[in-house]
Amino acid sequence: MNATLDDVLIETVTRSVAQLRLADEGENVKQREAGRAAGAKWSGTATRRELRRLAKHVGASDGRNAESGTADDFVSVANNGYNHGHAVSLLESINGKAEVPFTWNDILGEEDADQIGDEAFAIGFIEGALLVWETKLQA
Repeated sequence: MNATLDDVLIETVTRSVAQLRLADEGENVKQREAGRAAGAKWSGTATRRELRRLAKHVGASDGRNAESGTADDFVSVANNGYNHGHAVSLLESINGKAEVPFTWNDILGEEDADQIGDEAFAIGFIEGALLVWETKLQA
């Protein structure tokens, strides 16, 4: 009888974990989409120099000097424990130096600035900004 109870408990926990993972994945998708929209919006006001620097830093984040880094690579490297984290690294990359004269409040607005702390949002932000940058390059 205990084995059956244990089996039921294990099955219940397994189902609960699966449901939490699905909910988390859904939230990540929403955050990434919100980040893409914010990045695309920001890129409309960003300078070509800011976008070029961002593209360069993201490309270099592949760790192989192949200029093929992605937004996921950039955030992963920024959060590896040896750097300042993705929110600070992203500001530094946009600005081109460590002393940044603007904040996420300036870029995203006070209501949305806290979202940049979410990795999925940050990845989406980079993707949205770089998509607009690549479109501008081809125009």
